[in-house]
Amino acid sequence: MRKTVYQIMRYGLTTLVSYVFLFGLMFTMVDILKQNEQLAYIFSLTITYIGVYFASAIFVFKTKARNKKTIRKFIGIIIFFWILNILFFYVLEELLKVHYLLAVFLNLITLGIFRFLINRYYVFRTNDT
Repeated sequence: MRKTVYQIMRYGLTTLVSYVFLFGLMFTMVDILKQNEQLAYIFSLTITYIGVYFASAIFVFKTKARNKKTIRKFIGIIIFFWILNILFFYVLEELLKVHYLLAVFLNLITLGIFRFLINRYYVFRTNDT
């Protein structure tokens, strides 16, 4: 149980850092470079998820299981969440007219716990999880 609590804390920190990066990249692309919100989100999310894999493997789950099987699982889950994030962002930002940064934040809150559970019990699963 203690290990799970520490993983949740490390996951929270990793998520916080990755979303600060995502928010910064989104703000730069949309407000400074005047890029389309959806395209900026797709690009920012892709870059962020690449970093999240390594942070999850090394810092959160402290696994050396960075083999082809683990990478394939992670890529599959990331594609799933990538599509889900983009669809959810589109609904919030385009259809419901929510500000783009609030839409990013709502994605974080809505999908974060679900992503942690999938990563813990499927992608980075070890014998003691």
